[in-house]
Amino acid sequence: MSFPTPPPEDNPFAPPPEGGLPAPPSPPSVPSYGAPAPPPPPPSAFGTPAYVSPPPPAYGAPGYGSPSYGQGYPAPENGPGTTALVTGILGLLCCGLLSIVAIVTGRKGMALADAGRASNRGSAQAGMILGWIGVALWIVGVAFAIIGAIAGSTTSSVGAG
Repeated sequence: MSFPTPPPEDNPFAPPPEGGLPAPPSPPSVPSYGAPAPPPPPPSAFGTPAYVSPPPPAYGAPGYGSPSYGQGYPAPENGPGTTALVTGILGLLCCGLLSIVAIVTGRKGMALADAGRASNRGSAQAGMILGWIGVALWIVGVAFAIIGAIAGSTTSSVGAG
């Protein structure tokens, strides 16, 4: 049976030596960047330091006027893709004419996404596909209505008498 090797001397998790705790290591030196710190403010007439506003940050900190989407980039134009999806669903459910709107806005949304100005190409494409399905169902429904109207008007009433 072998025993584990003792921990190395510089192990921070090793138990303290029997003579007591070793002296803590000296903190590492931190390099200073930029200008030196300003001198402390002069004391006021009452013996307390006068109020001095802090210096501005040494780097470009974002302010309240900065754009909320990245650093100067415009927000994506996701409106046409979302509109295409909503009108495509509504075109299937209630109004076939909304399917045409879904096709048009879906094409526009896909073009914006391809140009890198929108981030929802999938929604635009789904809306356009639903629009085409809605138009196809609308055409089939109109064709059945026309066939039904023609068939209903040509029936003869035999045996009436």
